Amino acid sequence: MVLPSTIHGKLVTYFPDLFYSEPFEPWLSMGEFVDSVRWIGYVSLLIVVTLTILGFLTERKSLTSLGAGAFLLPVFASFCYSMFFLTGLGILRILWLPLLEANPLLLRLGDSILIPVLPIYIILAGSGPRLIWISITFVGLGIFLYGIVTWLYGNMEGETIIDFWAYRYSRHPQYLGFLVTSYGILMRSTETGIYFRDTLTFPSLPWMVSSLLVIFIALVEELEMQKEHGEDYREYWGRTPFMISLPDFVSRAISILNRLIIGAEFPRNKREVVHILAVYFVTLCLAWVPIILVFS
Repeated sequence: MVLPSTIHGKLVTYFPDLFYSEPFEPWLSMGEFVDSVRWIGYVSLLIVVTLTILGFLTERKSLTSLGAGAFLLPVFASFCYSMFFLTGLGILRILWLPLLEANPLLLRLGDSILIPVLPIYIILAGSGPRLIWISITFVGLGIFLYGIVTWLYGNMEGETIIDFWAYRYSRHPQYLGFLVTSYGILMRSTETGIYFRDTLTFPSLPWMVSSLLVIFIALVEELEMQKEHGEDYREYWGRTPFMISLPDFVSRAISILNRLIIGAEFPRNKREVVHILAVYFVTLCLAWVPIILVFS
């Protein structure tokens, strides 16, 4: 433990982990450093947002995926903060600089995503957080790799609809693995946080935005698969959950909300997918605003 800490301490002097209370170069203060790289953060965020919007407008899922991944990249940089051999990647958090300067609490508008793990945190207390994020991260990696292997094998066999192995339990195991893994890494941020102007910030909003973009891509793919394969895919769709099996009361609640938003249980086109996810996004953000105001 001594050697990694020593190496990290040496490297961080030359490759500062932005927004953390780490030692900076003696000739450069935190404020001066942020001032010198501010334009990079603003341009980077503009590029990411532009890529995402272009993906929507041109219906190119690759651009939307790139935007989602880039927006979430600083979450992985937060994870790298604690790993001495990845010192310096913390600078990737500069992508969020415009949001942090506007108000650090903006990054916490997605804190409602913590609700599923709060009871476990309370029960496990002390060692709970570390045990949770490590477990979630490795479970997610396992799901992702299992999905990749299944997809590759199915393509090698020339299957038009892959409905075995990982795809027997989830219509989108790779996306599910990505979401679970990134969620586990995000939980790591509950131990370290992001410091900006003496404010501790948990970056839940970027994860929620990226996750909704991934779900958008998955739903659009399903619309395309239904058009291409018709009844064969609808039969597979009817017996396999979207991501994971949900309790009946949750499924019913989602169906009711969808009917209120688009007048149908499931989206029938890309526009309805956007409407549903936009309403979910606003609802999740607004639901957490009062709690942020009370406890901030």
